Amino acid sequence: MIVYRDGSLKWTGAPPKLAAKLKALSLGSPSVAHVCMGPEGEWFVAFLDGTWEMGGCSDALADKVADVLKGGNAIRSITFGARDSWLIRYTKPQPRKPPQ
Repeated sequence: MIVYRDGSLKWTGAPPKLAAKLKALSLGSPSVAHVCMGPEGEWFVAFLDGTWEMGGCSDALADKVADVLKGGNAIRSITFGARDSWLIRYTKPQPRKPPQ
């Protein structure tokens, strides 16, 4: 996967649903920040506007992502390993400061 400075993309070997997602991006779509692909067809794509999508993932990962999001956290990336192993990188919400 190559993401060029102008936001255009080139890739090979991407899972079909990820490839379809990337092909469907238009000029008005947010630019891709990064993409992670796993050995079992899993994928995660993050966009510069903070949105993201994932696919081909196990129910265990989907459940863990749901738990992370319930806490108000923001998913930054998911990295995939062998035998349904993964690493979720996220940030916790910042406490609001009282007005001064």
